[in-house]
Amino acid sequence: MSHKWTSVAFETLSDRAMDLVQELIHKYPWVFSHDNMNVPLRVFSQRLHNQSHFINGCAYTAWILPQRARLPTGTNPLLQSFRAANCEQVFDFADVLYGNLEADDRMEAFNEHYVLRTLLNSPDFTGYPHRSDPLFNRPPLFISFPEASYEGTLNVMNDAFHQLSINTLEEQKRTGGERVIAWMGDQLTVERLRGLWKYRHEDHNSFDRLDYMIPVFCWFHLIMALANSIHKQYLGTSAAIGSLRQAFDVLQRKGLISQSTKGPFWHNLDEAIHHIGEAHFPACWLDIGGVEKLEDLKSKSPAELCELAGKLVRNYASREALNKLEDLGPDARDGVFYQWTRFNMDVLPYLQLREAIKSGEIGRIEDFLPLLLFRFSGGGFPKYTIEILELLQGLHREWPEVLFNVQQYS
Repeated sequence: MSHKWTSVAFETLSDRAMDLVQELIHKYPWVFSHDNMNVPLRVFSQRLHNQSHFINGCAYTAWILPQRARLPTGTNPLLQSFRAANCEQVFDFADVLYGNLEADDRMEAFNEHYVLRTLLNSPDFTGYPHRSDPLFNRPPLFISFPEASYEGTLNVMNDAFHQLSINTLEEQKRTGGERVIAWMGDQLTVERLRGLWKYRHEDHNSFDRLDYMIPVFCWFHLIMALANSIHKQYLGTSAAIGSLRQAFDVLQRKGLISQSTKGPFWHNLDEAIHHIGEAHFPACWLDIGGVEKLEDLKSKSPAELCELAGKLVRNYASREALNKLEDLGPDARDGVFYQWTRFNMDVLPYLQLREAIKSGEIGRIEDFLPLLLFRFSGGGFPKYTIEILELLQGLHREWPEVLFNVQQYS
């Protein structure tokens, strides 16, 4: 196999893959995402004609969805009219501020289930005879129905339509009048897409005005921002008991002191947060159960363990527990226990949101929006605060209900 044979093979595979995508987007619903990419090309024996260099580019993906995710005919004009009628009406902030009791109950149920899993999955609990008891079942799913510049972003969009062979005048008419495309990316990408809306809102047709587009941020980048928020709040110093930095020292985790968007920083931080959380909750089980070893809890019935899990969440990982400690005053309360409780309260939503995104539970993710809004707003993350507000505005005001009904399949 020569170099030319390999090059031809790759080119053939690429052409066939592109032909398949161009065919599938006319048969199935689809959404789009793009992001910047960096490709270092290194050489180990440099010559004038053979130099290392760094490529800055853009990668985009058309995500093909199942047929059941197809939007009904007429969704595009419905979306445009819905936006026009409701874009100046701000959603009721009281719904976010005062919360939703049903959503709170769902999140508490998942928190209790998570701390139960930390107990049941621990090595000390091997051989527990009631592991298959229905009381330990997972809470039921909840489904809700209710790049470097603007010019560069526009060039990416035009090139994407060219690659998909939907850049002809006829296809542009279909896109502007019939299609609804969810265009996804990181926070910066979505911000620029909205900027294009702003600068092109007076163009003459719906394709040029980008009326067909729904910019949506990717949750992977939000999870990274959420992890950075926890890191920023709890890093502390090596001498501070209960701080992340002390835990990093004990676990011998390197490279986690300074935040970074490059390299494996988030992966290592995410792993560390999981490990620290998994260490916190077994310790809480020992205290709430009044035992010295986790295996001593094997004598408890499933109903008793579920009751203890509820008490654990309320006493060691809730706003209620934190308020009780704050009422004691700074001199009377245990500072380490206060820090422990606050961390548990903040890390549980992170762990739960990771699970919800991984399993695609839309309704469960939606329950976290108020909490995310307040964390990003109070934690100095204004850009993601705006993204959450934009999403809430779309959910509560600007998007027709037909878009909610299809989101469970996408």
